[in-house]
Amino acid sequence: MALGSAVLHAGAGHAEDAVMSPRHTPLPGTVARCVLTAGHPAFCGAPYTGRAVLLQQGVYNMCDVTLGAARFCYGPYTGQAVIWQGRSGYARCDLTTGRVTFCYQPYTGKAVIPQNAE
Repeated sequence: MALGSAVLHAGAGHAEDAVMSPRHTPLPGTVARCVLTAGHPAFCGAPYTGRAVLLQQGVYNMCDVTLGAARFCYGPYTGQAVIWQGRSGYARCDLTTGRVTFCYQPYTGKAVIPQNAE
């Protein structure tokens, strides 16, 4: 399952409880918990296991992730997620049935993101 050039936010409670290590960088192409500052990763932890919102074929889906790889996706996601916005970095966005409806300013905080997005 391709991750595309964007995505994600952990399911409730997962990303907020992450412990990060600036010395550990996950392998490219994996999904990891990261600390973002002004929309850009400051450092990331080990490959992520849990639920995350992932971009697949132009639609954001809620997916199960194991050791940084998507294993199963449930379908289009409605809610908020941290989404890659190009040069401006990551932003918290509102999604409706897998599509972005509105994004806020560059995001600062913890989120689950793909390591090949930048």
